[in-house]
Amino acid sequence: MNESASIDRHFSLNVHDEDIPNEFSSSYSSTWQRTSSFNIDHLLLGVDNETDEVKKTWNMNYKEASIYLEEGYNNDKFDHHPRSRDALPAYLIVHNRYFYMLDLIASLVLLALAFFERPAVPGFELSPGIHASLELLALSVVSVELFMKLRWMKLKPFLSHTRTVIKLITLIIMIIEALVVLIRLYPHFRVTRALRPVFLIDNYYCGGIRRVIRQILQSLPPIIDMLLLLFFFMLIFSLVGFYLFSSNPNDSYFSSLERSFISLFVLLTTANYPDVMMPSYYRNSWSALFFIAFLVIHLYFLMNLMLAVVYEAFTRMERIKFKKLLLHRRSACHHAFRLLVTRNNPTQMSFKHFAGLMNFYKPNATKKEIYLMFKALDVNKSMTLTLDEFFNVYEIAELKWVQKHDNYFWFSNSKFLFIRRICEMIKELVSNKWFDIAVNITIGFSIFWQRFGSVSVVVLIVYYFFAIVGMEIFSGVNLKNCCANTSVAQYFSPSQNGYYFINNFDNVARSYVTLFELMVVNNWYVLMDGYAYKTSEWSRLYFMFFYIITLIVITVVVAFVLDAFLFRIQYARKMGGIEGKNHSSNAKSFIHSLN
Repeated sequence: MNESASIDRHFSLNVHDEDIPNEFSSSYSSTWQRTSSFNIDHLLLGVDNETDEVKKTWNMNYKEASIYLEEGYNNDKFDHHPRSRDALPAYLIVHNRYFYMLDLIASLVLLALAFFERPAVPGFELSPGIHASLELLALSVVSVELFMKLRWMKLKPFLSHTRTVIKLITLIIMIIEALVVLIRLYPHFRVTRALRPVFLIDNYYCGGIRRVIRQILQSLPPIIDMLLLLFFFMLIFSLVGFYLFSSNPNDSYFSSLERSFISLFVLLTTANYPDVMMPSYYRNSWSALFFIAFLVIHLYFLMNLMLAVVYEAFTRMERIKFKKLLLHRRSACHHAFRLLVTRNNPTQMSFKHFAGLMNFYKPNATKKEIYLMFKALDVNKSMTLTLDEFFNVYEIAELKWVQKHDNYFWFSNSKFLFIRRICEMIKELVSNKWFDIAVNITIGFSIFWQRFGSVSVVVLIVYYFFAIVGMEIFSGVNLKNCCANTSVAQYFSPSQNGYYFINNFDNVARSYVTLFELMVVNNWYVLMDGYAYKTSEWSRLYFMFFYIITLIVITVVVAFVLDAFLFRIQYARKMGGIEGKNHSSNAKSFIHSLN
């Protein structure tokens, strides 16, 4: 956005027209920008005779342009871009690697408190005053971040940002509860502790986790549709099973409509098969058709159909996300480019202003690396950058530059024959095409593992949520020798080699072990029946919801794995293998075909 005519006249009196920026920074009220004739040698030597006023002006433009690029890289909305000089300090404080680390440490401390709060892991329990004080200290870091966000975003954009609002509400609840604990010096029922992962998810370094959660949430509509269809058929089978088998006094699985639905829900996981079929099968052999039909329709058809639907939605959203991210980054480049060109030449960026941008965007880059980045972007060899060339700045900025050597090897003139032979063998090994294949496979698995790491953290977050809820509901419930005169009594009786009572929610570590056993689904219904016997039949909802949530997460994980491997297969076929010719042009055409 151009400044007033008075500022234009001010610059015309002091500098030449080619020294005036095409646009002044719109974010800060001040005099702006800088320019002089293009001279790479002078820039590399740090020679600059410009006035302090013009230098300050350009430096402010460089700073705002780098902010635009960071917003494009982080996929942040431009609505949250700082729009005033007063907003800049708050923005820079929050968008600082030291503050990122401090926020990450505070988030991890909040999560780790579950090990020290009652019910604590044995040997780790802290007094309520200590852990409540630590919690308030960590929450104060989060409070500073939200306060700074409010300063630069202002109230309306702040409240329109869904993730920030959720974080604010969670923060208020946590502060109130921590103060109550600190005042009473006694812990109370705090199921809201399960919301602590919200702070970790919002951390700068957890962008991959946010993407996975976003994909899960975006995949929910087709998943919910399939689950409703699945439960509709399950309800029909429950009614039919009740009327078919309830007359059998030896069949406790279908003694009521409620029991019939629960038995079929467990049958969906195959944890109680064929036990659930045996009483009716013993009485009438034709009853096996009922259970076979149920498993074929639900397990082998509807569950696989859900995977297919989720995979289709997942790949479609991946394409949409890729296109949106590409367009968003191009928009960021466009915003930055307008601040880095002069009025005399508004379509081309000089090396000097590109270097000024990199001093803020890549502060650790050397002058030589900045020059190499510029040369890599300058495909037309015009010593200036057009907007189309500048669009590739994100890819080029991530490159690592190394010195290119001739075919001369340092060990060729070695006086030690043994060392020379060993080095020559290593050279032959790394020059082999199979070594290149192995390297590419390793790189592929490393990329896959980076993304799979985010999925693993999401699973741990789900565990954390259910572990906290489980501890608040079931902590202290003793299942030893419980469930007398039931089909699961033997699992809780040490005299019958039943040790399932060890699986409990007495602390967060044991809760994680118990939840993992539930996720494996082998005999998971035993624990559900045990806690239902000792507490309430409504407690079954906890175990059922855990299975459904983990089913959704695992389904999305499977879709992600399929998408990753199918992409690699399609890419290999399109490229004609690792040794295919015109690799770069083929890669570009393949990416365009995806769009």
